[in-house]
Amino acid sequence: MADVKKVVKGESLPIEPQQINPEFVAFFENVYDRWIANLFELSDGLSRFAKDRIQRDMSAWVKLVSCRDPKDLLACQKDLAEEMTTRFADDVLAISNMIATVAGHSHSPAHGNGGGKS
Repeated sequence: MADVKKVVKGESLPIEPQQINPEFVAFFENVYDRWIANLFELSDGLSRFAKDRIQRDMSAWVKLVSCRDPKDLLACQKDLAEEMTTRFADDVLAISNMIATVAGHSHSPAHGNGGGKS
C-alpha cells in the first residue's frame, strides 16, 4: 500500500492509512454533502425568485399597455413604481435571508439530517 505523505515545514512525514481518523473524514464528508444540498436549495430559491420577478414584470407591461391616455399612463407608472420599490426591498431582504440561512446551515452540524448521512 502506498504511503500517504504530509508536508510539515518542508519535511515529509509518512502517515499510514490506519492513522487517518474515519470520524474526521466522515465529518467533512457530511459538511460537503450539506454544502452541496444547500447550494441546490439556494439555486432553487433564486430560480423561483427570477420566475416570480419575470411574471411581475410581464404583469406590469400588461397594465402599462392597457392605459388609455397619458394621464392614465402616469398614474399607472406611479403605482407600479411604488409597488416595485416595495417588492424590490422585500425581495432583497428575502434573498439575503436565504443566503444567510443556507450559509449557516452548511456549517451547522444540527441542520437537516442531524449531521449524519441520509
